[in-house]
Amino acid sequence: MKALPAVDHHAAEIQRHIEAAYGYSLDRLREYDQTHPIAAPTLTVLLTVLLTVHGNLALAEGAVEFHLERLRTFVEPGRQLGDVDTSHILDCAQRLAQAHAARKAHTAAATALLGPRLATTATPGTPRSASRTSSTRTR
Repeated sequence: MKALPAVDHHAAEIQRHIEAAYGYSLDRLREYDQTHPIAAPTLTVLLTVLLTVHGNLALAEGAVEFHLERLRTFVEPGRQLGDVDTSHILDCAQRLAQAHAARKAHTAAATALLGPRLATTATPGTPRSASRTSSTRTR
């Protein structure tokens, strides 16, 4: 199995890759995904997964930013730390680590999905005709 490249993308970069692969804006792709659920199953499933992963990545990035900022307020210079602050700092650090792990996982998933398979995928509304084998089964 081919090793995936190191991932350190952000939701905005993943969004640009999705838009480049499909040739449409993310909003238009979401609209297409909701209005054409069975038009082209392979294309639609992949698009749905990409949109879901991208949305989850954006949420994880927001959580990373939130918990990082919260942690910074707890440990800013000159601030006196109380007994309760210690548990809040540890909780915040743990949540930051979890959000970062989620971000990394969603980025890896998006990177894998945006691999070479999308280079040959048709854009919504213009499905490419692929040569198909006969769907008749012989016994």
